[in-house]
Amino acid sequence: MECEGQVTPEVSGIRHSVFYNENGHIDRRGNKEYVCCKQGYSLTSTVSRKRRRRGCTRTGCKAKLAILKVKENNKYIVIGFNEVSLLVVQVERLENVGFVKRDVYNYLRDVRGEVIRHDAELLKEHFLAKQEKNESFYFKMEVDLEGRMGNVFWLDARSRRAYWFFGDVVVFDTMFNTNPYGMVFVPLLGFNNHRQTVLFGCAFLTSETTDSFVWLLEEFKKAMPGEPPKMIITDQDVAKSKAIAITLLTTFHRYCIWHILNKITEKPGIGECVSKMCKCIWGMDTKE
Repeated sequence: MECEGQVTPEVSGIRHSVFYNENGHIDRRGNKEYVCCKQGYSLTSTVSRKRRRRGCTRTGCKAKLAILKVKENNKYIVIGFNEVSLLVVQVERLENVGFVKRDVYNYLRDVRGEVIRHDAELLKEHFLAKQEKNESFYFKMEVDLEGRMGNVFWLDARSRRAYWFFGDVVVFDTMFNTNPYGMVFVPLLGFNNHRQTVLFGCAFLTSETTDSFVWLLEEFKKAMPGEPPKMIITDQDVAKSKAIAITLLTTFHRYCIWHILNKITEKPGIGECVSKMCKCIWGMDTKE
């Protein structure tokens, strides 16, 4: 049976409690609890004489770290930890803090908005500088009523030249977590006569909606020389499919085989015949 004994004097603002066994001796296993110097509450004193005020009073802080020394390996492990709000400890009560968690989030939102607006201006200046050097550089940037950047699309002269020669088939894909602003990155890709990847254009979209994809494909058609692509390949996304049906009326839309195989292999019981299925897809020369 264990019971908490006396509290040791304060050291650097922290007190620790030791445990005593039933014989009144200190438990040598090394059980200790480190608590804040403001733990508990001060007892009301009836002494009338004046005393010098202490800078650190007890306000009921519940911060505590409990550790245990393991006899087998002579190491310490943490068996209990209570964290507290540092600001509440400093001002003694929550209502004295002056602001709440929502205020912090709102401040971070405003700061992030200023950074995004600044970066958007830098991006536009960069595009304008590229356009001054080469008139074939094309970009389109949407801006809302509050001056915030919306969808962005751009390409250069090399991309236009690549599309003129190899624009029969376009791979339309979306990527995530490539920027700190939560925007969707969309590269428009193709393949040259050496089976190398070529870049037709890039975009940042604010969302993966049909309207955003329609805007992108319309800008893509305006910027590119020649006719729309004969075929466009995407993943099985409903918004992309709707946008392609609206903007690319003469283009064949096909799903990417990589995405199809990934979804098929997730089905129960398919794993046993994946190799045969892949051989059927990639290794057969005839329709049958």
